[in-house]
Amino acid sequence: MRKVIIGALGACVAAIAVAGSAGTGEKNWGARQVGDIRSGYTYATAATRGIQDEDIMNPAMLWVDQGEDLWSKVDGEAGKSCANCHNDAAGSMKTAGARYPLFEQQRNRLFRLMVFIFDEFLRQF
Repeated sequence: MRKVIIGALGACVAAIAVAGSAGTGEKNWGARQVGDIRSGYTYATAATRGIQDEDIMNPAMLWVDQGEDLWSKVDGEAGKSCANCHNDAAGSMKTAGARYPLFEQQRNRLFRLMVFIFDEFLRQF
């Protein structure tokens, strides 16, 4: 089972890499570019960027909607939700995603959130 899951995840990563390598030419990407460093969005095809730009077409928005519902859901022994402590996510969590990737000084390596999530996922099997 673990080999099947690893193979499927590997195929997904390969598909994303191929789709992202289509290139988009040289241009100024505004907020999606800082100096010569660009967001992965800029490497996607025009069709993929179109899907990402349209909330109704973007399948990831299903997770965003679910996250919004969970943000206010009261749970746990304390009977609180995320919103109880962090208030409006648009303000309090604005820079949460900007933290990764980060450099781990003690291990002398780059820490990438997706690798961490993948490792945690595999530990279940």
